[in-house]
Amino acid sequence: MNKLTKQYIANVKSLFPIMGKDERDYIHSLSINIDDYCLEENVQTIQELYDHYGLPNDIVNTYFVMSDTSTIIKKIQLCKWVKRTSCVY
Repeated sequence: MNKLTKQYIANVKSLFPIMGKDERDYIHSLSINIDDYCLEENVQTIQELYDHYGLPNDIVNTYFVMSDTSTIIKKIQLCKWVKRTSCVY
């Protein structure tokens, strides 16, 4: 992965409220697509990636639109529960 791909993926990762297996798989496939695009089109700036793929928040919004809402809510609730119990002890 080149520097631009890493920067773009880091921006996308920072916007996910939870990071489960499905989210990691989605980010992995996205990073492969972005890396291939960078090699084919000789991308030099992050703005070119924003123009082609959209802003990182658009990527995250698209993921959540395509996902099952009840599954995401369960994951967020579980994450809250784990954080609360780990802070108590």
